[in-house]
Amino acid sequence: ERAVLEEFFFALSEIPPEDESNSKANGSKLSGLLGSGKWLSDSDHCSWDGITCGSTTVGPGARGMEEDDEDANKKTRCDGKMDVDQLLNIPCPPKTAVTKIDLTSMYEYLNGTLINNLYMLTNLHRLNLMKNEIRGTVPESFSELKKLEFLDLSDNL
Repeated sequence: ERAVLEEFFFALSEIPPEDESNSKANGSKLSGLLGSGKWLSDSDHCSWDGITCGSTTVGPGARGMEEDDEDANKKTRCDGKMDVDQLLNIPCPPKTAVTKIDLTSMYEYLNGTLINNLYMLTNLHRLNLMKNEIRGTVPESFSELKKLEFLDLSDNL
C-alpha cells in the first residue's frame, strides 16, 4: 500500500520520483507535504497527513464525521482498534490497511492526475480530493474499488 500511495503522491504532484531530491523547484513544492509525520517520510504510511488506516465511519462531512454530530459514536463502525464492525457484524479492515484518504484543499501541492493503481488499496472506503487542481478523468480502475462508499472530486480542474 505504501508503494501505491507514493505513486499516487508523485502523480498528483507531477514530480517524477527520481527528481524528488534533485530539483530546487521540486523541493520547495514538496516541503509542505514532506517531513516528520508527513508524506514519504520514514514513518508508517498510516501516520501520513490525510491517511487513515483501519477505521471506517458512516456519515457526511468533508473529513468523515462532523464534530458536532451527536450520533458520531453510533456511526463509527471500525475505529482502528476494533476487530468487528458493530453495525454490519463483519470483520474490520486490518489496522494497517488504508481506509481513507482526505487531501481536501491541498491545491498548492496537488495538481496532477489520478493513477490507475489506486484500486490496489482494497480497503479504501473514503476518498476526498475536493478543492484541488487535479485534472483529467477518473480512471476506469476506480470501478474496482469495491469498498468505496464516498468519493468527492468536486472543485478540481
